[in-house]
Amino acid sequence: MARAKNLHKPIIVFGTGRSGTTLVSNILFRHTKIAFPSQYQEYFPRINHLNSLRNVIDNKNVKRIIRSIAGKTGVKKMQFHPVEAYKMWDYLSANEIDFSRDFLLNTEASETEKAFIQKYFLKLVKRQRKERLGFKITGPLRLQYLMSIFPDAYYIHVTRDPIPTIHSFLKVKFWEDQGKKRLWWKGAYSEIELEWADRNKNNPILITAFQIKRLMDTADDEIKNNQINYYAIDYETFINNPKKKINEILDYVCLGHDASCYSYLNELQIRNINRIHKDYFNDHELDLINSVFNKEIFKVN
Repeated sequence: MARAKNLHKPIIVFGTGRSGTTLVSNILFRHTKIAFPSQYQEYFPRINHLNSLRNVIDNKNVKRIIRSIAGKTGVKKMQFHPVEAYKMWDYLSANEIDFSRDFLLNTEASETEKAFIQKYFLKLVKRQRKERLGFKITGPLRLQYLMSIFPDAYYIHVTRDPIPTIHSFLKVKFWEDQGKKRLWWKGAYSEIELEWADRNKNNPILITAFQIKRLMDTADDEIKNNQINYYAIDYETFINNPKKKINEILDYVCLGHDASCYSYLNELQIRNINRIHKDYFNDHELDLINSVFNKEIFKVN
């Protein structure tokens, strides 16, 4: 199948989640040449025509009118924001694919899926009047599935110190019902690991640490086994000099430096929100987490 011109070298930002992917992708995707799935695809995945609204809403005169009617909050709500849009992915992928929860190891999109997904994103890019597609995903990398659809993609791998990452997962509301007492993602665990998780389901720190470790290890294995073209950046390095790192990323993905990225960056108050490990967990809890990362978890009852 011939590659669609406007899907040439799409940009995919990935990481475990709670690791800085949103910060990096929000700045990067402000580039004037990048189209991205927005909250409109999350709410209305079947209505691709809504992407044409980006050209209207981004207009300064329209923003001024919206602000006069609905205030700054109204403008922010209506403006296009990059989101992971898992409802969109569920709509795009085959019925047997659970994109939001499955590691999708050794899974490729069918020719029918490829054609459907490529056509959808081609329309998204054209309707936003941009040149390149960019999107972010967290959780499992799902590399083989994505490579089967976007064989010439550029990947940006964002990582963060595991301790604050685990703590952040434990504090966010969505994790309460998803992974705090069970394995949220599926398709990458042995029977022994599933039994272990069930025995330890009342220990949210242990369960969460195990899942974060598996996300990290699986992503590393997929990158190594598939030899993808990727740029690695950790949160701690990025926040020390975000403009420099954004420029490096733009160079890597073959895009010129863009004032829109810098303008958005200047609006942010970027600071290191990491703290020392003992500010997050006590000694016993840190020992539990270390048992996971040292691969001694099955010695923990």
